Amino acid sequence: MLDTECFRDRVEAAAAAGATGLALDLPRYRAFRARGETDAELLAACRTSGVAVEEIWSYYGVLQAVDERRSDAILDRLLALADTFGARMIGAPSGFDGNVDEAAERLARACDRAAAYGIRLGLEFVAFTSLRDLATTWQVVAAAERDNVGIVLDCWHFFRGTPDLDLLARLPGRLLEAVQLNDGFLAPRAADPLEEVRRFRPPPGEGEFDLHRLVEVVHRIAPGVRYCVEVGTDEMDALPPQAAAIRAAEPCHELLAAARADEPDTENEHPGPEERKR
Repeated sequence: MLDTECFRDRVEAAAAAGATGLALDLPRYRAFRARGETDAELLAACRTSGVAVEEIWSYYGVLQAVDERRSDAILDRLLALADTFGARMIGAPSGFDGNVDEAAERLARACDRAAAYGIRLGLEFVAFTSLRDLATTWQVVAAAERDNVGIVLDCWHFFRGTPDLDLLARLPGRLLEAVQLNDGFLAPRAADPLEEVRRFRPPPGEGEFDLHRLVEVVHRIAPGVRYCVEVGTDEMDALPPQAAAIRAAEPCHELLAAARADEPDTENEHPGPEERKR
């Protein structure tokens, strides 16, 4: 995670770390605008730095029974923001009420709205919510039967939820939207999981997760998947933006290079039983 008061600082930090894209959430966008930065200035900063806004976050609760008018209004704002920046995806972490068919119908409806803009949705499971594992997320995405939705896999939530690498190896690569790289600890470091992901989600190699094997599996099933950096520690928060971005990104580059060097380039063609057909 990288937080700055100025959008230009944010994209310049990403560029210094070798990134070509970054994520932008609606609250940060509003903060930049409140400081007097215009859309034209934000877009100019992207062009100058060579860093695009690739993801817009977050469309919360897409699978849940909520006020449809309110949900549609939020999605409309996110779609407009994605359209402004030419972003490819809107991130959608969500709870889950326990009915795959109903959840899939809600997801399909949101996908249809996003498709009008040529935008994809990335459904993210979060270890401390009711949508906490890959298996359920796979079921919902497959049942939605839409081409513009995939799964966002955050390493922290994968390993602290239900870390089934064999299941991941059976996932059709086309269903994997993005992988958020970070490390973490097998036992809680904070009573509040929200505090833990902000303070104890270090760069790869500084925790206890088997990230090397995860990346090997991902490379087999989806060699062209997009990797992102999503880390958070007290040390990172204390660093200047460019130093923090480099500090976060370098271990990710090293992890990807090492894992890819060790793994043959083959794709999985055998969907698991969790992908339901209609």
